[in-house]
Amino acid sequence: MEAMSLGKPVIATTWGGLADYIQPDFAFLVNFTMTPIRTSDKGLRGAAWGEPSVERLIDSFKKAYDSKDLVDMGRNARSRVIERYDNEIVSSLVLERLTEITESELSGNRSAKALDMAKDQIPLDVVMCAMLPKPHVRLNRTTPALKVAVVSTAPPRRCGIAIFNSALLEYLQPLLPQGSSVEVFPLIWDTEMPALSGSAPTQRAIRQENYGDYVSTARAINAEGFHAAILQHEFGIWGGAEGSLIVCFAKMLEVPVVSVIHSLSDNLGDPQQYILQNLAASSKAVVVMSESTRNKLGAFHGTPSDNVVVLPHGTPVISAVNPAVAKAMLNLTGRTVLMTNGLINPMKGVDLVLQALPAIVEEFPYVLYLIVGEPHPDCGTPCANYFAELVAAASDHRIVNHVRFVTKFLDDRVLLQYVQAADIYILPYKDRITTNSGTLTMALAAGKAIVSTPFDHAAAVLAGRGVLVDFDSPVSLQDGILELLRDESLMTKYQREAREFLLGHDWRSIAKGYASLLANITMRS
Repeated sequence: MEAMSLGKPVIATTWGGLADYIQPDFAFLVNFTMTPIRTSDKGLRGAAWGEPSVERLIDSFKKAYDSKDLVDMGRNARSRVIERYDNEIVSSLVLERLTEITESELSGNRSAKALDMAKDQIPLDVVMCAMLPKPHVRLNRTTPALKVAVVSTAPPRRCGIAIFNSALLEYLQPLLPQGSSVEVFPLIWDTEMPALSGSAPTQRAIRQENYGDYVSTARAINAEGFHAAILQHEFGIWGGAEGSLIVCFAKMLEVPVVSVIHSLSDNLGDPQQYILQNLAASSKAVVVMSESTRNKLGAFHGTPSDNVVVLPHGTPVISAVNPAVAKAMLNLTGRTVLMTNGLINPMKGVDLVLQALPAIVEEFPYVLYLIVGEPHPDCGTPCANYFAELVAAASDHRIVNHVRFVTKFLDDRVLLQYVQAADIYILPYKDRITTNSGTLTMALAAGKAIVSTPFDHAAAVLAGRGVLVDFDSPVSLQDGILELLRDESLMTKYQREAREFLLGHDWRSIAKGYASLLANITMRS
């Protein structure tokens, strides 16, 4: 195209994309033979390409050398580009096509990306779930009352999704019309069934890898008068390869589905991509917790935005409490408290804070770093080993009196006390793709000065109201923490701005958004 625009005739094969652009009046055409590709690349096995004819190429060189028409051919090439491929013309074509796509999306059904086992190497159960037909969605609500099914991890399972879901439902149920009901179908490990049935006999659990449980639960939801289903999505909590059974389950449901996406990467592998796309295509609405996540769904995962709703992560209403009062209740009087909390895993980055701590306590000898949380129960040995490494690192004589572990899963009331006692809240995450952090949301609501690495959620909310530090850098963490400890006015400014930013993000306000969404998607049009 560049050569043609400069008035140059071309020599080109007539295979592939070039065939759409070249014509004999400005090109010497080279024929080809389809030849099998010899390669170790599994994705190209069985394919062929157009092998140019050497004899015809030699002939083209000779014709070009002897031609008296090269100037005219070049002029024809340039005319072709100007007439068909000028920037303004192509821009108009793009705009026209975008308009067609938009109108099609608004008027018709979405379809997820087609599966190609030969090319994309997708696990079999991902393909099977994607190929299941989606039944007709029934809108059977004749009264204001709503009956809602919710599928999520749930207590006593210790995970962030379970905490989120429990908090949401606590505030959602009172906001639904009179006579409404919500039933939770908890996702559990297969080995948990006896214990769960003993402690919560009213709950119908879904064993994570038991396909029969998904089938029986879908049948129950379809048959028992439910009006909608909320599915909490995180790749680690659903069964099948990469959590593919959420797609099978969503496609079995005959009621409108709301899928809540808790975390999202911009570099997912093909199996996860297909799962997200098929889940979105099988859902009446997809809930994300930030505009940046909505944009990622479209830009990286091909999910149209017309059914994507932004409802932020909720937080309890947290009263402003003098940290000195909270410290007195926890035997922390006289200490400058740094804090990280949550289920501990290697991506939390707590080890980086311990590496930064010696220089901090040398300048501020009353500093105490609270590590509140136990090893993440879902990741087994790696998390247990990582926690042991943290305990060993904290025994360093320079910081041994400046680190305290609170190794248990705290209820909300006690956890809130620890958060209120903190002077600086630290999120040293190593994972760049954490799109929604409940601990960050709680710290903001409590009005804490925050030091964090720029993972997605933090980068979006802390600019100008917190300290962002480099990933995997104890030195950068050290500098960020010292910046706040040395400047009390800056710490006070960030505390005030954090609390102001989270106004309107309390759980009741967020639950109103879910209640409105459920009412809209279950109404007969």
